[in-house]
Amino acid sequence: FWFKYLREEADFRYRKLVTMRMLALVGCVLVGGVLSKGDDCELGSESCSSEGRAMLSKNHISSKLEMQSEEEESFDLSEGVLEKQHAGYTIRTVPNGHIGEDGQPQWLVEVPEGCDSGLTLKLTKDCLPSHMKATFQGKPDEGGICCVGLAGSEQDLRDLLDNCKEVLPTTAIIEQDVSIDVPEVFDEKEDEQIQEMPWGLDRIDDRSGQDKDYSPPGTGKGVHVFILDTGIRTTHTDFGGRAFPAYEVSTGKCDPTNTTCASDYDGHGTHCAGTVGGKKAGVAKDAKLHAVRVLSPFEITTTTPLVDAYQFVLMQKKLRPAVISASYTSGFPYYSKTQEIAVKNLAHEGITVVTSAGNTGQDPDDLWAPSRLSAKKSPYACRGPPNNIPATFTVGSTEQPNSWNIEKRSPFSSIDSLTPGFQPCVNIFAPGRDIMSLSNSSDTGEKALSGTSMATPHVSG
Repeated sequence: FWFKYLREEADFRYRKLVTMRMLALVGCVLVGGVLSKGDDCELGSESCSSEGRAMLSKNHISSKLEMQSEEEESFDLSEGVLEKQHAGYTIRTVPNGHIGEDGQPQWLVEVPEGCDSGLTLKLTKDCLPSHMKATFQGKPDEGGICCVGLAGSEQDLRDLLDNCKEVLPTTAIIEQDVSIDVPEVFDEKEDEQIQEMPWGLDRIDDRSGQDKDYSPPGTGKGVHVFILDTGIRTTHTDFGGRAFPAYEVSTGKCDPTNTTCASDYDGHGTHCAGTVGGKKAGVAKDAKLHAVRVLSPFEITTTTPLVDAYQFVLMQKKLRPAVISASYTSGFPYYSKTQEIAVKNLAHEGITVVTSAGNTGQDPDDLWAPSRLSAKKSPYACRGPPNNIPATFTVGSTEQPNSWNIEKRSPFSSIDSLTPGFQPCVNIFAPGRDIMSLSNSSDTGEKALSGTSMATPHVSG
């Protein structure tokens, strides 16, 4: 009886939440259109000031930060995270931390504020023990992040802290790197053709139901969307020349004319980009799309490349207003303070970060675990970053409305915890089942996919 009661209570709560948050999505579409209508500008024009370009993003993030500022202090995913003290520093380790090809764990050291590039240089050069190597160096003097990535043993890390104790404040965030998953998707239907009116577009511009029409008040002209994903097939004809190779975390900044850079070997990123800004299935049909490849089906991705990608977006000062569409989540349940600071930096620059809730909604729920969010398997969106970071917009998935105009949360869509005291992580819902968009198989390919990854670009757009 108790298990049945909990499930029925959860279903009731989510029916209410789905309705409320789908209305919120419609509000986002309308507000975005109102803010951009009449203010569309081409970069470089006198009418397109940096303040004007950032206005849209700042309006989107300000209320979110205010609403959740008090909740951040109560958020805890400490189960499974071991904090160790050394010389006044706190080192956060996790049981399943990432181990590199050299057999060494990897680390991130970040200074929340009051840092310059001289400090990151010291951490990666002067203070570096002989057996340790640097994997990433932040560039705070150029508008980047005060963070470094390191590979070495825990003793190497302690030696580095000792070597740099005169310049590194004890408030530094020091945590072990973890892996990031290429998101799972469902119901793949290759070579499907995009309908004249995709149901997702038909749904998001109406308060309820569908009317076989998509008429948003704005088109995204002048807005830049960075797709942090598996890359984009930028040569796809449906992008109409608005998709550009931007960055690969393994090689750096792309030549915009080199279409092999940040290309998509998986298909996930191209599909998401098509929903953001394709001509047929795109929400923002005039937005410019920038391919940032952080995920690959051939190698493990960790938090370090994500921080590298966040820094790249931060440093593109001329490409504003900007949105980051990030359809991925951590493979291990924990809370990343490093990512939290990086995302806050983006938010304060007026850059909206949209991420997926995850597809664990049908995973078993361990009611008796000491911390249900930190169980190895659980249905909760708050399990891992970036979706559990308050400064992001985390998106759940809905099914297509039925003949009675009733829409439900997709069963796979991760949910908010029912445990009293935990903050909600799912901020908004969007269509995520059987979403038609673009395929990476050819320059004209199309296909259908399902997942919260497909819901996320509806909100990004």
